[in-house]
Amino acid sequence: MNGTVNSSTGGQGDGRPHGPTAVAAVAVAAVADRSASPVPARPAPFTTTASITTFGTLAWLGWVWLLSALGYGISLTVIAFVHERDSSLWEGIARWQNWPIFAAGISMVPTFARLLVTNGVTRARMASSAIATMVVLGVLGALFVTAGFTVDSLVFAGQDWPRVLAAGRPFDGVAAPIELGVVHGLRFAAWFVAGWLVGMAHHQLGPGLVVCLVPALIPAAAAEFLLRDGLDIGFLGDWGLPLAVGLPVVAAIVAVSAFTAHRLTRLVSLR
Repeated sequence: MNGTVNSSTGGQGDGRPHGPTAVAAVAVAAVADRSASPVPARPAPFTTTASITTFGTLAWLGWVWLLSALGYGISLTVIAFVHERDSSLWEGIARWQNWPIFAAGISMVPTFARLLVTNGVTRARMASSAIATMVVLGVLGALFVTAGFTVDSLVFAGQDWPRVLAAGRPFDGVAAPIELGVVHGLRFAAWFVAGWLVGMAHHQLGPGLVVCLVPALIPAAAAEFLLRDGLDIGFLGDWGLPLAVGLPVVAAIVAVSAFTAHRLTRLVSLR
């Protein structure tokens, strides 16, 4: 009969489970759906992103510093046997380090923005990580330069060579290498933030970066002109600010430039 209940279907004729069986089926389906749904990943913390930008830079910059130190050691050894020096050998090597630091700044947005932002890191955190890298490179660069001038001073003293810079400023004693290291460390920070601005302008504008090139280079130019006490820049003659004035002025310029770069980095598009 059409009205007869089919017991094999659980009391219904449509073949679908009802009662406790239906509840269990719905629960299993909900668990399956939940397990299949992707769980949103938390963005990497600042310590991780700062490590990525910093160690990602040191992965190649460290080799540059190592090769510079090896080249310096070989040159100094050869000169000690066949020639003599009337001014610091390390000074030229230390000043040349501006360019690798500048390149490190340029790489911040083109290299790390897509890597970090596409993995859930905010642009603001990426910018803060770049500032952390700037500080670390400035400190490590200062230590690197201080060590070089210390070795220079010891070797020159042993060889009875004059311990002076190209502009005639002495670098004997303990304090002079440390002071020169601090000067170069702040200069490195200025060149880094200038490179950061240049790299960001090129990333956003392409060839149009020429419009932003001059303002982007202001921190590097300021460091070169204001931190030249005893450093040779021929066409400026003997002009220069005392370091007690130049250091805080350049530090303020670097801070303002880094703040500007941080704000602009929050607006960059991924290309």
